[in-house]
Amino acid sequence: MDSEPSSPTPGGCVDAVAVTTRGSSPLTYGSEGEEEEVRTTLIVRFPPNPYLQQDKLVRDLQDRANSFRKAADLIEAQLKYRNRIWMKSVRDRDLGGDVRHFVTDIRRAEETGRIRDNTWGKPGDRVANRRMRNTMGYQFGERT
Repeated sequence: MDSEPSSPTPGGCVDAVAVTTRGSSPLTYGSEGEEEEVRTTLIVRFPPNPYLQQDKLVRDLQDRANSFRKAADLIEAQLKYRNRIWMKSVRDRDLGGDVRHFVTDIRRAEETGRIRDNTWGKPGDRVANRRMRNTMGYQFGERT
């Protein structure tokens, strides 16, 4: 029985191992006088490592933060041209609207100390539900 690890993931961990076994059949499978070896390969996959998944999530959010900064720079660079068609298109498509809500909700929670509304999670209250999603799990700084 041979075993080979799969190629390591970015964190250096192996996510699967291929185990190959040789057949022990008394029959020959080949031309007369020639035996063909029968091999079976079983791939054993390990459950995903949550720490590696978290590292991937951190990298993804860092990429998003960089994209948001670049988008802000691009928008600010275009403002001096006062191109009404372009500016109206950006506004009408609500480009970055969810980011604006995210920033507003986090700032509101930090400044007022209100982490949730009185109607927290109430079905149908879209604003309260959005605020809940934007602030859930967010780590606030030291409060004095």
